[in-house]
Amino acid sequence: KSQSCSLDKHLRRETMLDSVWAVNLKHASVQCSTASQVIEALTKAPNLRFQEWAAKPSLQCSGAIFLKACHVDSFDTPALITSAIATILGIPSAQRDPNPDDKGPIQGIELLYTMPAPSPWTSYSITDLAIPLEASLGDLERAYQRLHCTGLLVLNAQVKASLPCLHAESTARIQWAERCLLAGNIDIGKANFRYLEMSSRQEQRFDLLFEPGNSVIATFVEAAPWRPLVEHILGSDIKCQVSVVYSKPGAQEQTWHADGPHLGKPATDSKSLNQTSPYALCVFLPLIALDNTVGFTQFWPESHRYNHLVGFGGVAPLTESTVDGILPLGSALLYDYRTIHRGMPNVSQDTLRPVLQFLYHKPAYAEKRNYGSASLLDLLA
Repeated sequence: KSQSCSLDKHLRRETMLDSVWAVNLKHASVQCSTASQVIEALTKAPNLRFQEWAAKPSLQCSGAIFLKACHVDSFDTPALITSAIATILGIPSAQRDPNPDDKGPIQGIELLYTMPAPSPWTSYSITDLAIPLEASLGDLERAYQRLHCTGLLVLNAQVKASLPCLHAESTARIQWAERCLLAGNIDIGKANFRYLEMSSRQEQRFDLLFEPGNSVIATFVEAAPWRPLVEHILGSDIKCQVSVVYSKPGAQEQTWHADGPHLGKPATDSKSLNQTSPYALCVFLPLIALDNTVGFTQFWPESHRYNHLVGFGGVAPLTESTVDGILPLGSALLYDYRTIHRGMPNVSQDTLRPVLQFLYHKPAYAEKRNYGSASLLDLLA
């Protein structure tokens, strides 16, 4: 049920808006039992002037659909549009404005959000995003085109045999870092900090870089099965930075965010794939089995296309447009550095959730905002 995203009341009148409604077709008296029939009815309505209608069925609420309209902020307020849609579909007035405190199923029609640009809402599963790691040029190009569309891929990497060694290296690195923090009287899990090697990422969540001379990590990076795909996308002249991102028990739901900004042209509309190619890619490799207890990373597919979506991440769950990054152990997930995502809670009693993060980027890009300048070693002095 809804959280709405407010608009700046000073938006220009010609601003293009995306509005999305949840509609329970069980309450519609007209002969509209499918999303396509709803679209047909609304398209024929003379008093609704929209550039584009779209609809998709809800996977969680039987008999409900999500309805999206692209329109100009000169027609009417979203509330009046909601009323017009309800009238066309034959939804009784008592079911057009549900009680906002009611957390039950959709009553009839509910405006979920309005925002001043295209909002991705395609529903994907982990299986939809999975690709084999093949080395032929045709396979690599198909994988890249898929990434360009979705913003993330699940890689059937088959590196399970390497996980124990990588896990041991990660554990040793975490123990070293936390010894440094304790020596500096840092309240681990509560304090916000940024060091050259490590940053906190909200409570009980951390991003810790490996030392450049770690031979185990360096050997794995060179032999990683996804390297041909990364080089096909970014070129062979790339930099790689490896860290362990770990969440302790008690880590809460993270804020929606993108790791990097848009440095080129975003997509012009929801049907175009004309955004600038990525300058950086991340690969997540979980070191333990992920589930709803230890947590995982949740992604908003297609959010890498647009530069206006940071701050609007809350709309993705409303339209069932998220993907839970719960992977088979030994598989990895690759995403465009601009893709919006968030870490989910670790509600276990005593299980730390470590994930290796491989950041590949073109030499022209320099990561400046995720770490600090002072070293953890200074805390030992």
